[in-house]
Amino acid sequence: MIAIPCFLVIFYLLSDSIEFRTQRIVEKFETLYQMNKLTLKARIVESAPNAETEWVNLSWNNSLSENRSWEVINFEAPVDGLADADYRRRELTEILDGMQFYDMHHKIAFIYSSLSQRDRTQLSGLVKALKMQAKSEKLGYVEFLNFAISMIQQIPYTMILFPEACPYGEYTGECMPLEEKNGCCDNVVPMGVYSPIEFAMRQTGDCDTRALFAYTILSELGYEVTMLNSDRAAHSVLGIHIPNPQPGLTYVMGKDNKKYYFWELTAAYPLGVYTTPDHSLSTWYSAIN
Repeated sequence: MIAIPCFLVIFYLLSDSIEFRTQRIVEKFETLYQMNKLTLKARIVESAPNAETEWVNLSWNNSLSENRSWEVINFEAPVDGLADADYRRRELTEILDGMQFYDMHHKIAFIYSSLSQRDRTQLSGLVKALKMQAKSEKLGYVEFLNFAISMIQQIPYTMILFPEACPYGEYTGECMPLEEKNGCCDNVVPMGVYSPIEFAMRQTGDCDTRALFAYTILSELGYEVTMLNSDRAAHSVLGIHIPNPQPGLTYVMGKDNKKYYFWELTAAYPLGVYTTPDHSLSTWYSAIN
């Protein structure tokens, strides 16, 4: 299923009135909205440097590698990472209530960027572990991409919904990764997407949750990436700009006039495969700044 760099936004409010808060939020957005582009600026909210952490293990078969090796990554994450991420997502709902003057694409971009920027600190342990793995195995540019993408592709699929409720079509299972890949989680506000730290710690999610996670991790590692969405296909993939790609790969032109190549993350697809042939390429767009 299917935002300005924004970390978690803290507004110092002078009243508990919902009307007053909404007015202040709208004023904030109106001040920073120029030339039809959302340019919110906000402060980072980071965990305390001595916050308690726990070890998270990710293990997978590297299906994109010629050697198909078994991979393992361990990284530290805050023990309250899931509860904190859920709370922060719900905070964004109130901000969206003040964005009635903005179209859905701006709202989606805002949510994606907010969740991504907020979780970069939370995922620093994973980024560090990936760098160490790349160095120890002497992985090149493409080898490392296959390494990281295969990790994301092999995390079990679960449908993440809002405002729709479970069961939803073929997704009738519980809110957990299931062998049948028909798990279903609802009431994930504000837009049915887990934040990157939630995806890493829960180790399940759907298309835009995966694309957001990949965007966050790979952009931290220096890759030129975006999220590609299609409202018509109700789907999301990673878009990546790479040097000297092989011919015939599917791409969409980004907002910076660069070619961003498709990378489907819900199954073990290689770079550049177009997985929604029933929908025109013209329906796809770069969903995050």
